[in-house]
Amino acid sequence: MTGAVLLQGPDGYWTGSLTGFCDPQETCHVMGTLTGHGAYAGLFATILGGDAEAGAQYMYEGMIFEGEMPPMPDPLEPSAESPAQTPASE
Repeated sequence: MTGAVLLQGPDGYWTGSLTGFCDPQETCHVMGTLTGHGAYAGLFATILGGDAEAGAQYMYEGMIFEGEMPPMPDPLEPSAESPAQTPASE
């Protein structure tokens, strides 16, 4: 699953995206990145979350950092010298 996030507070807000999955037992695991605005400008956060036990729908924990989120690297490609990888036949 993927989704957009808006967390509002009295002095600012956070925006970002979440990506995650739910297993067959419907236990969900989520991670996300958030950018601060207003009082939180100049900060970004990374969070991990999942199903909570204390009655809340989800429980999140993470870290808040100063600055901007580093850009995502370009996707990796095999080198020209690498042998081609093909899926194993079933």
